[in-house]
Amino acid sequence: MLDNKPKSTVSVTLYFIACLLVWAGSIQGVKADDTRLFVSGSMSQILNARQGQPFLMAVWSIACPPCIADLNLIANTLRENPRVDIVMISMDDASYTQAVQTMLIKYGLGSNVESWIFAEAYAPRLRYEIDSTWYGELPRTYFYEAHHNRRALSGGLRQQDIEDWIAKTGR
Repeated sequence: MLDNKPKSTVSVTLYFIACLLVWAGSIQGVKADDTRLFVSGSMSQILNARQGQPFLMAVWSIACPPCIADLNLIANTLRENPRVDIVMISMDDASYTQAVQTMLIKYGLGSNVESWIFAEAYAPRLRYEIDSTWYGELPRTYFYEAHHNRRALSGGLRQQDIEDWIAKTGR
């Protein structure tokens, strides 16, 4: 039975944008398997794979305009500093994997970063695994040093934030 309740303009718009991204990705041959599923234990995998190495981790969503602006800044950083290790974690539902990968490719990050997407129904548990003091505001960026001391930043990135981290870590 159809639900006759009106949908909000924002949610309908976001739905159509996601559909468009999925459609565009299928035309370009984007592979959804380039993005890993972020589940309980994934944060430990990310940290263990980078023992003794600095890295930048950006948590974002396709429905977050400031996150999209950050993608451009992160892509520029990677072009200027190809040694920078970047991990992208999308808070979107795993059903949006194709759209997430398409967006990363659009900004030149598709094959140049490690990409993850939330894949459990209870997102607060995954956010807690990333950072027990974080309440889910986006964008959220973590600047990890080699020994995994980190600085968290909520809100849009600035070029200076990245430059300071690069200078500190020698990347």
